[in-house]
Amino acid sequence: MKRAMVCLVLLGLCSGAWAADAGLRVWPVDPLVKVLRSHTLPESPRQAIFIEACRGEVENGQAAFRFAADVAKLSATATPLVSDAGKTLCTPRVRFPGYIHLETNTSPHLQETGPQTLVAKAPVDIPDPLLEDDSIPAAAGQTGSVWLTVPVAADAQPGLYRGRLVVNADGAEHPVFIAVKVHPARLPPRSELKIVNWYFPVVLTHTYRTKWWTPKHWQLIEADARIMAAHRLTVGHIILNETIRAVEDANGRVSFDFTHFDRLAATWRDAGLPWLIGSALAGRHVWHSKDFYAIPLKLTRVDGSTAQFPAPEDPKSKDEAKKRVHVSTPAFERYLAAFLPVFQKHLEEKGWLASYIQHQADEPVGTNAAAYIRLGQLVRKYAPKLRRAEAVRTTRIVGGLDIWAPLLNELDRHIAFYRERQKAGDEVWFYTCERPRGRYMNRQIDYPLIKTRLLHWANFATATTGYLHWGYNPSWGNPFKNPGKVPGDAHLVYPGIARLRGLPESADKLHSLDSLRYEAMRDGIEDYDLLRLLAAKAPEKAETLSRKIVRSLTDYTLAPEEFNAGRRELLEGVSGLQ
Repeated sequence: MKRAMVCLVLLGLCSGAWAADAGLRVWPVDPLVKVLRSHTLPESPRQAIFIEACRGEVENGQAAFRFAADVAKLSATATPLVSDAGKTLCTPRVRFPGYIHLETNTSPHLQETGPQTLVAKAPVDIPDPLLEDDSIPAAAGQTGSVWLTVPVAADAQPGLYRGRLVVNADGAEHPVFIAVKVHPARLPPRSELKIVNWYFPVVLTHTYRTKWWTPKHWQLIEADARIMAAHRLTVGHIILNETIRAVEDANGRVSFDFTHFDRLAATWRDAGLPWLIGSALAGRHVWHSKDFYAIPLKLTRVDGSTAQFPAPEDPKSKDEAKKRVHVSTPAFERYLAAFLPVFQKHLEEKGWLASYIQHQADEPVGTNAAAYIRLGQLVRKYAPKLRRAEAVRTTRIVGGLDIWAPLLNELDRHIAFYRERQKAGDEVWFYTCERPRGRYMNRQIDYPLIKTRLLHWANFATATTGYLHWGYNPSWGNPFKNPGKVPGDAHLVYPGIARLRGLPESADKLHSLDSLRYEAMRDGIEDYDLLRLLAAKAPEKAETLSRKIVRSLTDYTLAPEEFNAGRRELLEGVSGLQ
C-alpha cells in the first residue's frame, strides 16, 4: 500500500516516462531482473524507478530501453535526488550493463541438487559486467538497460527523494522519474560477516600487461581494494608464495622477506577490510591423493640463484615423492618449524595476528583427511595462535582446523554436525564455487540475481558467520568473450582493459569493472546486517521474516515482488527498533 501511494504521488510527473517518440521506449525494471535482448515493454510498466533503502546503504535501480531504429550514441545521466524540503540525497551513479554471450548453460548436476532455474537457455546474451563507457551503441529491436547505483549517507534525513534518469538516444531525450524512500534504519559501516573472494595479483600482470609489484601493479591492487570495501567485503586474501620470499645466507640459514606481504596486508586494511586470510600451505596433484605436499616459497641464495623452500629431493623428477615435500615426511615438519614461528611472530609485531586467518590445504576430502589432520596439528604446534580455516568437503577432520567452510549443499546435508562444531567453539562459514547447482543458491551468470543476493540470507538462516568463493578476478583470458564452462564461477569482476571489448586504449580503466552479481552480493550482505540488527532486539521477528524469504536452502522465493515485500518489512522492523 505504501509503495502504491508513493507511485500515485509520482503519477502526475510520469506521463510519457516510458515512451517519447514513436518506436522509442524506456521503462523502469526491477534491479533483480536481468534484462534480456528479447524483453519488450510490458502492458503495465512501472510508473517510476522506485528504490527503498536505509541509511548507510547502497541500493540499485534499473530502466530498460528498446528502440525501433539503430542508435549510434546512447548515453544516460541522472539528476540529484532531492526531497520536498530541499534536502539533497545524492546523484545516482549511472552505468550500462554489458552482455555476455553464452553458448552453453550451467549444467544441472541433477543427481546432486535437483533441477535449477536459469535466466534463459543458451545460446543467449545475458547482462553481467557494468560498463563505465560514457555512451554505447544500441541496435534496433534489441533491449538493453541502464543501471543506477544510489549510495545513502549514514546521516541522511529519512523521507522521500525524487529525481530523473534521462536517457539520450542520438539527441532525443527520454526521461524516467526516480523515487527513493530512505528509511530511518541505519547500517553499521562494516559487515559482521567474514566475506572473502580469493584475489590473484598475477591476473593483473596478464590483462594489464604490467610487471609484478611495480607502481602500476600496486595502483591496480589498491583500486580493487577500494571496490571490495565498497561492496562490504571484509577479508583480504594474500597468496603467501607470491608475497613471502625465503633468503639463504652464506651459512645456509634461512630468513624470510615479508616486504610484499606487508604491503598487501596494509593495502587491504587501509581500504577498510579488517580481516586477512593467507593462502594454503599445502596442495595436492590428484584430487583423491592420500597426502598433501608443501607449496614452496621462492628461495634466493647469496649468489643470486633461486630455488625452492622447502627443497625437494629432485624437483625435476617424475616421481612425486622426489619432486614434492609431502606432509607425512619429516622434511615437511622441518619446513613448518622454520617458517611458522617466524611468521606468527611477524604478524604479532605488526598487530595483525588477531585478525589473521590461515588456509592449510584447500578442499580436503575423505581420502586425505588423515594427512589434513596432521597438517593442522603441525600448524597448531608451530604457530599455536593462528586461526586455521578451510573450504572443506569432509567432516572427518575434527581437530585439524578452527573455521569450517563446507559447500552450501554439504552444510545443508550435515547441519547437525556443524551445529555441534559451533557448540564446541569452532566457527562455521560456507562456500560456493562451480557447485552447488540445481536448487541451491549460487552466483553463476545464467542464474537469477536473487540467487546471488540470497546467499547471505542463507548465512542468517544457518547462523554461519562467513562466506568464501575462490574466484574474484582470475579471468585468465577474455571473460567478455569466454565466461567459462560454469559461466562466472571464476570471476566476479571484469578487467577494465578496453582492448578485450574491441575498444581503443583511451577507454581503459585502471581498476576492475563491477558486475550485476557483485552488486547483488553487496545488497545481500546489507540484508544480512539488517537481519542481525533486527535479531539483536527481536529475534523471533527476525527469524519469522527470514523464513518468509528463505524457507530452506533449496526452497526460497525467486519472485522480486515477494522479496521486495519482505525486505520492506525488514527495513520497517529495524527502523522501529532504532
